[in-house]
Amino acid sequence: MHVKNTIQPPKDILIHPRNVNFNFTDDTPYEWHKNPNVAFLLNAVSIFLPNGEKFFMDSVRHYKNTITDPVLKGQLLGFLAQEALHKREHERANLEMVKKNKSMTIIEKSAYLFLKVSSILPARTQLAITCALEHFFALFANALLTDIEGFIENTHPAFGQLWLWHAVEETEHKAVCYDVYQAVAGGKLGYVERCIVMLCTTFVFSILLIFGIFFSIVFQKKPKNSLQKTKMDNTKQVKKKWAGLFTNLFLKIIKPYSAYFVPGFHPWQYDNSHYIREWKLSHGSKY
Repeated sequence: MHVKNTIQPPKDILIHPRNVNFNFTDDTPYEWHKNPNVAFLLNAVSIFLPNGEKFFMDSVRHYKNTITDPVLKGQLLGFLAQEALHKREHERANLEMVKKNKSMTIIEKSAYLFLKVSSILPARTQLAITCALEHFFALFANALLTDIEGFIENTHPAFGQLWLWHAVEETEHKAVCYDVYQAVAGGKLGYVERCIVMLCTTFVFSILLIFGIFFSIVFQKKPKNSLQKTKMDNTKQVKKKWAGLFTNLFLKIIKPYSAYFVPGFHPWQYDNSHYIREWKLSHGSKY
């Protein structure tokens, strides 16, 4: 039993690639946010992304010729184009990051190993993994877009623009993998599989993220041009800042994360397209 999607993004939200080029240089700071924990968290996410984006593209491309619905086929092609550019730009950002913290390559290789093992699973299970991770990234993107101006004010321009651009495009294509999965593997069995895969993926991704943050913090070179005070916080202050960041993130994502397990769920049940319009408005006619 395959399921035809009846929910679509707003008509003005299109999935098209933006051929951006962010100005990453040797002078781009490793701790690029005034709250260093935000930088550490997103640096850990960034190091995963090139391998992740390739896995996402491969798992969706496998079904490119299976999809007959012209609307979904067009969205699929838009997704592939956007993800290719995400891979390219995060590779460029990661090159600068690794110069300042070579240990991050260990996390990169760990993510590669996880995805390499995942690539021996059936194609539909690989697609379910992609759906799970894309849902995660859509939730992170939404959390980021809730304060576009505040985020920009507190970041180095290259990294600030990189993450907002990525967040906008993650939002634009947040339902594509899910719709492809529903088209090729929907029904009761598909529902059970995607829920089990989400739980497993949540566990593995969380472990990788924790180690990524650890390596991001502990093994960095002493920053020369970070955007925050260089005075070290005491342990209590550090714990308080991390608790605040994760509590805030948890409160923002727990409800939409849990909705993934509800039968009949669809990513566009939560319409946050106004963030895309706000971002476009702030960039004028550039995008």
